[in-house]
Amino acid sequence: MPKQSFLGRVESLTDGADAGPPDLADALGRRVQEHAAAIAAAHEALAEATETLRALDRDLSEAREAADEWGTKAVADRQRRDQMRAAGRSNEAARLAVAAESAAAQQRQYADAVAALEPLLLRQRQSVSMLRANLTGLQDRHDELRRTQRALGPDGASSSGG
Repeated sequence: MPKQSFLGRVESLTDGADAGPPDLADALGRRVQEHAAAIAAAHEALAEATETLRALDRDLSEAREAADEWGTKAVADRQRRDQMRAAGRSNEAARLAVAAESAAAQQRQYADAVAALEPLLLRQRQSVSMLRANLTGLQDRHDELRRTQRALGPDGASSSGG
């Protein structure tokens, strides 16, 4: 920025003096509108984050349920395999051994999905909590701006007689 002389600075300050002070009511109105837009965007972001949280929660619940079911099937197949071996039915025991291993592989796959989803769900819960807190802050600030706007009145002058 080029250096300006004292007289130049005074002149630039007095040039705007003819226009009068900035319209506080207009500036405040713009701030209120900006906050209203930010609140709308925050509501939308919170809705999307909450829906993502619900979807992750459903996915985690389904993965846990599937892991439990496949684990139960693997245990049952192993028990029947052992019974078939004890009864001397080696062909049936071999088939059940393959089924038990397949069920155990499915159980591990769903257990891995549970392990992957749990930290995602935790982070999403934290995000939703943060978005709620930010939205509350925005709403509080918006309410404060609206109170100030009402106190100034329609002409921008303080209604307290100042």
